[in-house]
Amino acid sequence: MPLSTSGRVRFTQGRARLLPPASTVPGMVRAQVSVLSPGTELRHLAQTEHGPDRDAGYMNMARTPDGGWILAPCAHGAAFTPHIPGAVKADGHLPAHLVAVGRFQLMAARGLARLPEGIDLDEAVVVGSGPVAAGCVLELRRRGADRIRLWTRRTDTPPIVHLSGLTCMTRPETGRANLVVDATGQPRRALEAAGPGTVVGLLGTPDADTALDALGVHRAGAVVVGMHELADIAPGDPAYQDTFDRVLGWLAGVGEQQVLASWCRSLPGERAPQFYADLRWGRRPAEPIVLWEWT
Repeated sequence: MPLSTSGRVRFTQGRARLLPPASTVPGMVRAQVSVLSPGTELRHLAQTEHGPDRDAGYMNMARTPDGGWILAPCAHGAAFTPHIPGAVKADGHLPAHLVAVGRFQLMAARGLARLPEGIDLDEAVVVGSGPVAAGCVLELRRRGADRIRLWTRRTDTPPIVHLSGLTCMTRPETGRANLVVDATGQPRRALEAAGPGTVVGLLGTPDADTALDALGVHRAGAVVVGMHELADIAPGDPAYQDTFDRVLGWLAGVGEQQVLASWCRSLPGERAPQFYADLRWGRRPAEPIVLWEWT
């Protein structure tokens, strides 16, 4: 039996086409919510302008027979088996937006666990304002950081800056931070903020052809740490789910639930073609996370 079906959105020559639901087989669950990072979606869409077609998406939420949530890495709107590799489960009483935010925080929890022991997290700099940056800010808070600085080039006010303890900057002071985390996939800016002994974490996924400035690392005396969420973890390792459980348990108790809800925009999945057309024209939603709801 296949692990998943084809998705509902297909990228073709830089445009998005909406497809009908694929037929399923017994034992599959169908995605009810797709979780999107607009920046990642735009990059994947642009790659098909002169490259091969591809299904859109990688993160979907469905209800399990017992009423819980399951999140799986598959195409947007696909049906999938609950035992698909990389899937995690969540309490069905949690709202979809909180589970989605927690999924990005899981990335940061796995990544920050790779930092050198004893590093001071206060005054850490997070580069970016998208969903990966949002997850990183939350995880730094969970680990005890009271003061976090966000470096973003956005000219408007990104929703994540309304979280307490967060300061938005147009440019950090070079060498001041013990930790700089790139959440954009473009680590050059993170290296610009590094000084002697600064740990630079690569949390955002770079493109395959992204080059790291070795001379810049050398001159800054920086320490570069790869932060991929699946590094050093075997498929099916219970530690992955355990980390997600801890993240969601903490997240459900955060006193700023309205702020967290404001980070997500919910849209009908059937509006996908127009959504992607808007992205190509630079009309990006203010919210870092978009949730498509499939009926």
